[in-house]
Amino acid sequence: HAQSLETATPWDEQGILILRVLGVSLGILLLLHKRYITLRQFTLIVIGCLVIHGLIGIGQWVLHPDASLTAWRSIRIQGIVGNPNPYSFFMALGLVLSTALLRDPSTSQAPRLALWGSALIFVLGILGSGSRGAIITAATGIAVLFPPSTPRRIGIYAAILGSLVIAYFASTWQDANAHSDGTRVAALQFSLEAIAQRPVIGWGLESFMRIPGHSGINAPHNMLADLALSSGVITLGAFLLSTALVSYQLVRLRTPLTRTLLALLASAFVAGTLEYSVLSSTHFRGPWMLIIALACYAIGSSRGLDEKTHTASSPQKGVLSS
Repeated sequence: HAQSLETATPWDEQGILILRVLGVSLGILLLLHKRYITLRQFTLIVIGCLVIHGLIGIGQWVLHPDASLTAWRSIRIQGIVGNPNPYSFFMALGLVLSTALLRDPSTSQAPRLALWGSALIFVLGILGSGSRGAIITAATGIAVLFPPSTPRRIGIYAAILGSLVIAYFASTWQDANAHSDGTRVAALQFSLEAIAQRPVIGWGLESFMRIPGHSGINAPHNMLADLALSSGVITLGAFLLSTALVSYQLVRLRTPLTRTLLALLASAFVAGTLEYSVLSSTHFRGPWMLIIALACYAIGSSRGLDEKTHTASSPQKGVLSS
C-alpha cells in the first residue's frame, strides 16, 4: 500500500484472513485446553465429517450414467466442494488418519471395524476423484506411519510404486496429464519470475492473476511459491522454519498422537506443494490450521506431563484416548 502497488491486498481482506487463522487455531486450542471437548470427541467428529463427505462423492460416482470400473479419472467425483482435487485431498487425510488409528494398539475392536470401513470409503473416494496428487498425499502420510525401515516394507513400497508407474504409462490419459502438468509448470515458472521482481514483500494475497504479464491458470498451484509471491521470501522462510520446528518436536516426542499428527502434517505439506495455497485456498487453510493447532496442543501437553513425571510419555495412551 505504501508503494501504491495495484496488487496489494485490501486491508479488510487481510484483517479477515488474520482473524480467521487466529480464530480457528486459538479456538481449537482453547476448547481442548479447557476440556470443553476431548481429543477423542474431536477425532470422531473429524472422521465422521470426512466419511459423510466421502459417501456423498461415491454416491455421485455410482449414480453417474457412465460409471464403470475402468472410468477412473475420466469421471471425476467432486463431492460437496464441487472440485475433485479438494475432495480427494480430504479423502487422503481421512485415509492417513484412519490408518494411524488402526495402527494404535489402544483402539478397541468395535472402533477398529468402523475404521476399516472408513478407510475403504476414503480409498474409493481417492480413486473416484482421479487425483494423482491425492495418491501421493496419502502415500506420504502412510510412509511416515510405516517408514520403509525393513526389507519387506521396502519391497512392498517398490511394488506399489512400480504398479502405479505401469498403470500411468499404460493408461489413455497421457495427453490430459501432460496438459495438466504443462500448465502447472508454466504457472510455477511465472511465479518464480514474479518472485524475482519483488522478493522481499511480494505482490499481495491473491495477486497472481493481477500481476502484469499473467496468462494461463488462476494460481501458482504451489503453497511455497504462493507464499513467496504473495508475502515475500522472508515470510516463506518464517513459514518453513516454524513448520520445521513443529515437525521436529513431533518427531522427538515419539508418541502415537504425535506420530499421527506428523503423518497428517507431512501429507498436508506435500499436498500444498502440489496444489494449494495456505493463504487463499479455503479448502486447504482449514485443515492446515487444524493440524497445526492439534500439533501444538500435543507438544504442549506432552511437555507439561514431562515436567510433572520426568518422563517423555504422552498425555494420551493412544490416539483415540482422551
